[in-house]
Amino acid sequence: MAREVMPHLNVEVFDSATATMAQGFIALAAARAAANGKGIDEVIEAANAVKSKVNSIFAFDTLDYLARTGRINKLAAWASSLLKVKPLVGLSQGEAHPLSLVRSRSQAIRNIIKAMRGSIESEKPLHVAIMDVECPHEAEELANMVKEQFQPAELYITQFTPVMQIVAGSDILGVAFYCGE
Repeated sequence: MAREVMPHLNVEVFDSATATMAQGFIALAAARAAANGKGIDEVIEAANAVKSKVNSIFAFDTLDYLARTGRINKLAAWASSLLKVKPLVGLSQGEAHPLSLVRSRSQAIRNIIKAMRGSIESEKPLHVAIMDVECPHEAEELANMVKEQFQPAELYITQFTPVMQIVAGSDILGVAFYCGE
């Protein structure tokens, strides 16, 4: 569509295969490459480099919203509610995968740190974004633990978009991260 409106511009379509601040890190890498005078091929290469490394972890308070929007089975949401467990879900390379089930937000934070530790290459700078919907204190707690345990080169604390809240509900805590330049 952009090519049709502005045929004089070189427009490339890029599928980030992710969302939230994981997508933001990809956009930042592309923007930084462009700001440093790189050509379109090098900008795409920079975006792909981050895309291949970026991970996300989400702690949901409930699965009801995901079930309502058709993203998961209603039976799974019902079972999660009945058992009073909160799922931790990872997203990497466009694939969502279950990480663990927890009963409290403090357990979720500990499990997020544990999952991050398993994915981090310690010799490269760590870039982290903490995201939340209606749980800023937990986001701050997670950010403090990330700072203490990993000393990231870059750390953002932000909120999920309204679209994410519609899809996944309130009281969501998440982290996006990657290791690289």
